[in-house]
Amino acid sequence: MLTLTMTRAARVTALTAATAFLALAASPAQAAALPGGDKPQTVAIAAGATAPVPWTYENTGPEVIVLPPNGTGTMVFQAPGNTTFPTQSTVLSTGSLDGGTTWIANALALQNCTVSNGGQTLSCTAVNTSGSADNILWPQNTFFRFQPQVTVNADAPTATTLAPGTGRLTDTAGDTADATLNVTTPQVQAAPLADPAIAGTTTAGLATTAALLTRLRRRTR
Repeated sequence: MLTLTMTRAARVTALTAATAFLALAASPAQAAALPGGDKPQTVAIAAGATAPVPWTYENTGPEVIVLPPNGTGTMVFQAPGNTTFPTQSTVLSTGSLDGGTTWIANALALQNCTVSNGGQTLSCTAVNTSGSADNILWPQNTFFRFQPQVTVNADAPTATTLAPGTGRLTDTAGDTADATLNVTTPQVQAAPLADPAIAGTTTAGLATTAALLTRLRRRTR
């Protein structure tokens, strides 16, 4: 009869390897970045004004479950340069199935939003609002878009593309999607200056016309 024997050191090595394997099998999968990428859209906002700025991400990988029925996630935005986030409790959430041509309501809602860090950070809870036992899915080659309100500083430079802001969506499993917030300030049109020569000619012309009308009235009396 063939008997397999093992030294004490070999038994310890095998036991350690088996324990490590069982621990790895029992642990959840490590969180990772969702496949895909940023789809930046730039918005022109005048200094001192407020407007929604889109955060847009395309999932180019396989369909994923973003939120289970009772699951939540987080969405944290950092403001673009020379801007802040005004107070807002929710952020508009939409999605597109056709490459960004048509946008529809997204059951993944951003709620309970709070502003911190002197207006530089906006933090929201990602909530499943489907009203059923459904998962919120992110199909392949589709877009998620969130549009936080952004205020450009009154002293921001004009005709300038501001430093991009950022946003990170973290789903229930801990997977992340990172995209940017992009703002440009328009050129301010200066008020036209009056040409003194033209202004003087116009004034003189009006005076001459008034004098001629006065003479005509006198002759007709």
